[in-house]
Amino acid sequence: MFDCAYGLLSISDDSLGVGELKSVLMDVEKYMRQIFTNLPGDKKAYPPLEEVLTFLWDYKKVERYDYTKQKLISLFDNEKGVEGVFDVFAKMLGLTLAGCMRLKQFGNHIQAFNKFIKSLDFQERNIAFISLNYDLLLDNALYECISQNIITDFSYGVPLSDIEKKYRDASAQKFCREKGVLLLKPHGSLNLVLCRRHRQCDCGEGFYYSKSDFLAVKAKDLKCPCCFARLEPLLIPPLYNKAGYIGEKSVRRPGTWRSTAEVYRHHVDRRITETLQAADEITVIGYSLPAYDYDFKTLLMTSLMQNQKRNEVCLKIITKGNEFETQNVKLRFGHFVGSVVIESADGFYNFLTNVST
Repeated sequence: MFDCAYGLLSISDDSLGVGELKSVLMDVEKYMRQIFTNLPGDKKAYPPLEEVLTFLWDYKKVERYDYTKQKLISLFDNEKGVEGVFDVFAKMLGLTLAGCMRLKQFGNHIQAFNKFIKSLDFQERNIAFISLNYDLLLDNALYECISQNIITDFSYGVPLSDIEKKYRDASAQKFCREKGVLLLKPHGSLNLVLCRRHRQCDCGEGFYYSKSDFLAVKAKDLKCPCCFARLEPLLIPPLYNKAGYIGEKSVRRPGTWRSTAEVYRHHVDRRITETLQAADEITVIGYSLPAYDYDFKTLLMTSLMQNQKRNEVCLKIITKGNEFETQNVKLRFGHFVGSVVIESADGFYNFLTNVST
């Protein structure tokens, strides 16, 4: 991700948000030096972004406010502490992904991807997607499916309100994107935002989306239609911890609660479990059960263990690597399902090329 971000700086295109990204990256470098004592000079050698986000996410637990000195005790010189720093990295992530998507929206890879999605048999099969990426590739492909009457709609599996309709029309439906093909994104998405101060009322659950823009990039400029608080990008690191969910859900006053990333995960995880419990065929693209992603690995394994027909489930793997690596991935998944097939070991886009030809 850092490599992509710095690569975009060499492109002179105002529509990609390069100027804003350059400014954000200056702050990112400053905070990276505060996190790591031996930060490499080569930006391409920076630690994986998910590790950085996870550190920031967990560091929130140890920050304290000194009421005597009226000062936040933090590792960082940001007035909002680690939450402000996390927002900076989230904006870098959003600007980078948004820039890359705008740059390649008509590229051969994207067209092949969209063609692949539209070729699926939505009429005869109950298809659901679980995406661990923040980008909008699947979202946009499903929008094309709607416009071409392949599907009627798709749903994120979470009570959402359209932020554009909520601003303009108080009588707009309470929730939107409730039905249709499931697109479950446990780590959040570039087009989803939340309001942490949102309380239970007739205005919704406090999670908002827009199909027309990258909300994560401009979240700080948006206001909650219900309480007018500043909205936050809904981007959740892979090493998410349920301890936060328990703390956030504890009752403070009767009839009130706050929308948080953990509440979002509570909705999504339940739908993921239901989907995997009923699955008879699973296609895994590029996911090799990495050690750091223990949260989703646990969710995947426990859900499959509750599948009554688990010994009959066929799992197909599309990945990239040598024979040792691919067989190792096959062996890991083989513990949870009836059969595992390596569909392709040449990478997903090479697989798409072969399918289209």
